Amino acid sequence: MIFAVLPSCANRVLVIALYSKAGGKGGRHDWVPQLENIGQLSYAVVRTYQHTGSRSFRCIHRDVAMIGVSMFAHLASGAILVHIEDTVSVNERGADLSKKTAALYVELQNEKSAVMQITTALTTVQKESANVNILDIEEDDGVDK
Repeated sequence: MIFAVLPSCANRVLVIALYSKAGGKGGRHDWVPQLENIGQLSYAVVRTYQHTGSRSFRCIHRDVAMIGVSMFAHLASGAILVHIEDTVSVNERGADLSKKTAALYVELQNEKSAVMQITTALTTVQKESANVNILDIEEDDGVDK
């Protein structure tokens, strides 16, 4: 489990897959089973959770509760704040944090504006003579509309 900054209201995620770029500038982004440090990460595919109070998070967000689907995200390494090594109880409906991890969550929430500022700096790239935050770039899913 990790805490991450997302454009949506969710900020706790369960990592599903990690990808890393191999072989320099022309290298491919490939799935990797694990990484030694965050600098090796290109991006991660994650399941997002929404805070519901106290130490509980749910995987079905309020804005999509009527259709009952989970939400997923594609995160750049700069959006990932901290890996949670503490025990987290995950089930099909959501997750419950330990007291120690819940305290960390509260601490990050209290510093939200500073965390957002740092994350924006880490995820902003130079693109065609303009600074663009990679969290704001829409992905092409390859499906014609």
